[in-house]
Amino acid sequence: MTDDMGFSVELKALEETSDHLAETGFTDIVVRDRHDRFRAYAKNDLENLKGPRKQAYIDVLGKKAAQLGIEMNEKLVSILYTGELRPGHLRAYKPR
Repeated sequence: MTDDMGFSVELKALEETSDHLAETGFTDIVVRDRHDRFRAYAKNDLENLKGPRKQAYIDVLGKKAAQLGIEMNEKLVSILYTGELRPGHLRAYKPR
């Protein structure tokens, strides 16, 4: 995916990213799957945006933008539950 300024982003699986780090000389690679934690956070956030925080969300963004935000969050939660998106943290060191 490339944005209007030419910046591109490509999502890879945690294992694939870890392998790439190793292939390029990084060591002590630590991979932490944050899928369950982020899925719970995103679901809770969506429930709040659709419920108790909805009016505040509309007041700040306007009705159209708030609805779009809710729809985007619904899609995010959906792909987290299907496993299409698996957030994680990687830490590695590159020897000099």
